[in-house]
Amino acid sequence: MARKTKAEAEKTKQRILDEALKVFSEKGFMRTTLNDVAMEADVTRGAIYWHFKDKTELFIALAEKIEKSAGLDFNKIIRLSIRSLDDIKTAIMIYMNTFHENESYCSFYELVRYKTEWIHGLEPVLIRNRRIMNQVIRVLKKNFKLLKMRNKIRDDLDPNRAAIAVYAFMAGLIEIWFFDKETFSIKNDASEMIDEFLKSMSPSAN
Repeated sequence: MARKTKAEAEKTKQRILDEALKVFSEKGFMRTTLNDVAMEADVTRGAIYWHFKDKTELFIALAEKIEKSAGLDFNKIIRLSIRSLDDIKTAIMIYMNTFHENESYCSFYELVRYKTEWIHGLEPVLIRNRRIMNQVIRVLKKNFKLLKMRNKIRDDLDPNRAAIAVYAFMAGLIEIWFFDKETFSIKNDASEMIDEFLKSMSPSAN
C-alpha cells in the first residue's frame, strides 16, 4: 500500500478533529472512545494514534484548532493597547462575539463546561484552561494599575479585585447565556450591559 502524502495525512488529521467535536459533543469526553471517533471519521484507530498519543492529546488539539479557526487568539487579545475602560470593553466583546459568530467554538465551550468530567487524565486540559484564566486576570490587573495611574478609573479601586470582577462578570454573562440563550442577545445586549458594569469603575462613579 502506498504511503500517504503529507497533504493527505494532514487532511486525515483535520477530518479526525472535525468529527471528534461531533462525537465529544454528543457523548461527552468520558463516554467517547477513540473507536467512536474513528467510526465517525471513517478511519482506523491506527490512523488516530498516528496523529495523537491518546484521547487527551486529541482533545487539546481540538481546542487549539477551534480557537484558531474562530480567529480567537488569547495572546493577541491580552496584548491589546488599553488606554481606557472602553478598550477593556473592546477586549471583552472580541471574546463575547465569538460565541455569537462561531458555532464550532460555541459547541466546544459547551462541551468543556457542561459535558466534560474533570478526571485525572484530563489534567493537561484543566491546566491549560487555568493558565489562560490566570493570564487574562494578570493582564487585566496590570492594565487596571495603568488606568489608575492615569486617573481613568476610581482612585479607590483595587486593580486586582477589579480584574477578577471583570473576568467574573464576563464569565457570568456567558454562563447565563448558555443556560438559556433567550435571556439576552450577545449581539444586541452584551455591549450595553458591559458598559453599565464598567461605568461603576469610572472616576465619575466616585
